[in-house]
Amino acid sequence: MDAKHAGQLPVAAYTPSQLTELFRLEKLLVERRAQTDRLRAALELTRRLEQQLSLQQQRIKRKQQQVSSRAYLVEQASTLADHRLARHTEQRRLTNQASVAIQKTRDLVSRQAVALRQERIILEDLRAMLAKERSVKMTQVMEIFDISTDDSGMWCLCGGMRIDGEGEMAAAGLGAVCRVLDLAARYVAVPLRFPVVPRGSRSAVCVVNGSGIVELVPLFVTRRGDRFVLAKKALATDIDQLLWAHGIDGAGDALLLLPGLLQLLMAIESSSFAT
Repeated sequence: MDAKHAGQLPVAAYTPSQLTELFRLEKLLVERRAQTDRLRAALELTRRLEQQLSLQQQRIKRKQQQVSSRAYLVEQASTLADHRLARHTEQRRLTNQASVAIQKTRDLVSRQAVALRQERIILEDLRAMLAKERSVKMTQVMEIFDISTDDSGMWCLCGGMRIDGEGEMAAAGLGAVCRVLDLAARYVAVPLRFPVVPRGSRSAVCVVNGSGIVELVPLFVTRRGDRFVLAKKALATDIDQLLWAHGIDGAGDALLLLPGLLQLLMAIESSSFAT
């Protein structure tokens, strides 16, 4: 026996059967100790494995949390993508509608352009007809009122009617000037600054006085001779206005009513031909 069995009984004190049993028990004890050591090692390994398993579970839990977070982000991104897709689809639908509307508008504009070209041709023809008619009318007016100079070189109209005096002949002549001026303004569609009222030898001109009231100033001599002069100046202003409308500078002189009126009629006639 080894030293650890010191103090025990000597071998000779045991019978063979006891020794055999003793050896068997000792062997069993060694085996039990070895088994205990293996169990302890297995227990230690199990403990380490449990620690590793716990760590692994913690890692798995963190991974699961990360996966859950990423899944939430993916879900949010998917929702956002769905919203954007829906908005894109709506915008595409609106774009298609706008394209259809634009195409319809283009077709309508094309049809209207054709109609407008036709109307423009008709308008040009009407303008030409109106210009020709206006020229004919001006020629007839000049022939009817016959503005010219007499043998003495004085201006007159209607075959010798002068307007440089203050009698009934001058009043009738100024009435004829009013009539011609009114016709000319109508033919060229220009409103006169001082509208005229042709009434033969009792014609008048509309003038706004200092109070802002429109009054008729006679083109014949009355008790107030200054009003007759004012009416002739207003008549000269109207003639100059129509001359300026044709790019011609007027004289602005009441003594040159007939030359200015003849120049105006010739300008309207020539511009009608040019048109």
